[in-house]
Amino acid sequence: MLANLTEFGLTPPFGRAALAEAGVDMALYPLSASRAMARAAEKVLAAIREQGTQADLIPEMMTRVELYDLLGYEAQERKQRHG
Repeated sequence: MLANLTEFGLTPPFGRAALAEAGVDMALYPLSASRAMARAAEKVLAAIREQGTQADLIPEMMTRVELYDLLGYEAQERKQRHG
């Protein structure tokens, strides 16, 4: 069984244990990350509009190294170079 869970819908939020107990084998959260990213983008754009810079928010941002680690970028690059 598949559960397609989205915020602000009719289904209340269930934890993994409750979903498993209900027989759910796979749960999708199709909008969770994009909703959080949209809120973060709103915050950054408001700071730029109000302060003229995003500098105060840089500590909250993912660094290039962190992003590359998350994506496995360097491993993928090595794989492409060396076949």
